[in-house]
Amino acid sequence: MFNFIDKFGVELEGAFHVNKKLTTKLKGDGSVFEDGFYDDVFKELKRWKNEDSIENVYRIGEVISKPENKIKKLFKFITKNYPSKVDETCGLHVHLSFKKKSFYSALTHEKFWIDFSKFLRSKKSLCRDKNYNSRVVGENRYCENEFIPFKQIVDINSTKFTQINFKSYRKHKTIENRAFPMFKSKVIARKMVKEYIYFVEKWLSENYKTVIKDTYNLTRVY
Repeated sequence: MFNFIDKFGVELEGAFHVNKKLTTKLKGDGSVFEDGFYDDVFKELKRWKNEDSIENVYRIGEVISKPENKIKKLFKFITKNYPSKVDETCGLHVHLSFKKKSFYSALTHEKFWIDFSKFLRSKKSLCRDKNYNSRVVGENRYCENEFIPFKQIVDINSTKFTQINFKSYRKHKTIENRAFPMFKSKVIARKMVKEYIYFVEKWLSENYKTVIKDTYNLTRVY
């Protein structure tokens, strides 16, 4: 189905109701709902009898999918594990791995960054989400509007908080898209994940041969 992309996966951050049955383990994440969450759900807590703390109602953190090569399987994971509540601190992170190391290398080219930024802006009307808009313009500190692939690849102390995170190659052999928020609608979330995957696949099919000569060779490091 894909000539360039090998597999894909997602991280879903948010607050998960205790009655929600997840298909994978919930991991803690200190950046999620760090401001104001308790105030936001206080009224809802009143509807629960014999509950005296937020932890008894929601579990806060992230769930991580297995690498998949079929979009339907990834959609199934998103649908079954989507958080009950989200805010501006919650991200929908999309990881992509590739069939060749040189395919990954091609994405370090500045043209990919330019075209990826255009892709994000073109989806504003579809998303209609203020958290999405703030991430696109770089106002969210967890996905800054900065393109530093070489530094992230070679410097272990470099930040991962950029819209496109190349640092994930060191640990996961992936490129991580951190530009998406956790959308209030899982339908929009699925659509955006799919469109991003196809955007990258199409971009490589159209640009790989042109840009690869001018990009960083990962074989020099790994």
